Amino acid sequence: MNPSGMSIKWRITLLGGVCLLAVVVSILCATLWQAQRISSTLQQQSTERFEQLATARLQDSAAAQALRMQRVFDDNRLYLEGLAGQLLQLQEQQQRGLISAQALRQQLVGRAATALAQRPQLLGLYVVFERNALDGQDSGFVDQTALASNASGRFALYWSQAQAGQAQQTALTEDNILLDRSAPGSEAENAWYACPTKTAQACVIEPYTVSVEGQDTLMSSVALPLLRDGKVIGVVGVDISLATLQRLTGELQRQLYEGKASVGLTSATGLAVAQVNGDVEGPQAQVNAAFSPIEGARPWTLQVQVAKTLLLEPALRLQASFDAASRQANWQSLSWGGLCALLGVLILGWATHSATRPLLQVADALDSVVDGDGDLTQRLPQRRAAEPGRLVDGFNRFLEKLQPLLHTIQSTAGEARACASRSADITRAVNSDMYQQHGQVEQTVTALVQMGANAEEIANHSASAAQAASTAELETRAGMQRFDDTRQGITELDDNLRDTLGRIEALANSGAQINQVLDVISTLAQKTNLLALNAAIEAARAGDQGRGFAVVADEVRTLAANTQHSTTEIREVVERLRSLTQDALEGMLDSRQRTVQVVEQINHTHDSMQTISRAVDTINEMNQHIASATGQQHQVIDEIAQRMSEIRGISQRLTERMDESSTLSRSLDGLAEDQQALLAHFRT
Repeated sequence: MNPSGMSIKWRITLLGGVCLLAVVVSILCATLWQAQRISSTLQQQSTERFEQLATARLQDSAAAQALRMQRVFDDNRLYLEGLAGQLLQLQEQQQRGLISAQALRQQLVGRAATALAQRPQLLGLYVVFERNALDGQDSGFVDQTALASNASGRFALYWSQAQAGQAQQTALTEDNILLDRSAPGSEAENAWYACPTKTAQACVIEPYTVSVEGQDTLMSSVALPLLRDGKVIGVVGVDISLATLQRLTGELQRQLYEGKASVGLTSATGLAVAQVNGDVEGPQAQVNAAFSPIEGARPWTLQVQVAKTLLLEPALRLQASFDAASRQANWQSLSWGGLCALLGVLILGWATHSATRPLLQVADALDSVVDGDGDLTQRLPQRRAAEPGRLVDGFNRFLEKLQPLLHTIQSTAGEARACASRSADITRAVNSDMYQQHGQVEQTVTALVQMGANAEEIANHSASAAQAASTAELETRAGMQRFDDTRQGITELDDNLRDTLGRIEALANSGAQINQVLDVISTLAQKTNLLALNAAIEAARAGDQGRGFAVVADEVRTLAANTQHSTTEIREVVERLRSLTQDALEGMLDSRQRTVQVVEQINHTHDSMQTISRAVDTINEMNQHIASATGQQHQVIDEIAQRMSEIRGISQRLTERMDESSTLSRSLDGLAEDQQALLAHFRT
């Protein structure tokens, strides 16, 4: 379409529509861009937070499993400490002259065998003293393997246990004890003996592989020094299979992400103890949990590797939900924007049509004067708008100026006809205006009825919103009450944990008191044993007369030895009980700390619920105001509609009167028809 031939109405409509469309598109683009930016920021923050939480949870799982692995070594260390105390007590008895050197070595061998039988999971147990550090009589026991003495007479006992209950005794050679054939830079081959003797501390030997019944077994050793007056006089240690650590590694791998993680355990020097591989592809997340097998030892490391796709799976699902919601919101924004643009164009077209209608009326009137029968009596209705009103007024004044000239020419014959014609024209114009007025009144009444219906619908929606807000307020208050109950329950749980901690500490103190009592009993047993020995010596001197007394003294000494042995076993049980009590105390402390954290989180949530409750109260109050205002508006609209109905009735009656007036005007025009024939070319 040629723009120069386009009407003013269509030009204004087209220009306004383009501008309106440009504004709507700009607003939509800005809104979509801002929504996309906010969505990207939220997705990034949520992904980072999920990764932090998942990594922390993975770290906690690895740390918990590492603690279980550490307990494997701690149990053996405590076991060795108890055994070392028993061995040193036997040596002290020999030094006091209570038993002979041969009996000492026999009892050391038997005590080690008994201790190994109590631990069927151990692969071996060894007790090695420094040369002449046991009884100072190594030269008297050369090559007596039954007494665990090697070629130099040194006490070098080793019990091997391939299966539970199948122990085998050997005497370690000097090469086994002192010779180091390891490669440079690696741990010494005799580290099981050299480490505790050099450091005077407990040592954990790096993993090594040994063939047990034809099957390669990965194992390690825990060794403790035997100290007398702060000086190392020997070593006691055990060989342990690392199958337990491998089993714990496999358990952790199966627990994490349905077995799709990779878990590995390495020693202090980086030797692989266990490795269980899962389905780990692409970018990976790795956490390390280090633990010292025993106090003072170099740490071992538990490594966990997980694919980031598994680690961030909840974040990816949340991101997909965000994307779907964002796409739906974008489509809704585009739909509403298009609807608003279309509505704006329609309103603009209606306004343009209303503004250009007077121009069309003037143009039609001019065409009627030029191309018609020269009727100069017609008049256009006055308009309130400035420019169209001036145009109509100018057109009417032009006709008013032209009409007197024709009246002067037609002063006689046309005067009556002119009056009749003018009366008819005025009647028709007024009648037309009345019809238009009646139509506009009808439209106004219809619009008021529709407006009243809309106001009533708004009131209904406001009432529904108020009811929903009230329901939300009740639910919020109920939720706050449940949070208060939960917080009270957690507080009571914290009080119970505090009381339990006190009881556990009291239990630990009771264990220490039991140890003191056992020390007294052990001392009494030693003194009783010594007194019985002295009594036996005196009975021997007395000969046959002291034989009965010697039998009694021997029974007393046997009872004292049994008492001392039972005291040692009770002490071991008490030590294990103290260890378990300490673990329970640490667990209860951790539980109480977590309980305090839960209370803090519940307090924060309670504050948020109070904020929500206040917001719901505000919404409820606003809905009530809206419902009240809508009801008042509906009353005003009803009153206006009633008044417009009355106006419609009056307009109807005026239209009927104007029809009668139009009939009378046509009668007058018929009477003047003969005179009009003379002035056929002009109608004034």
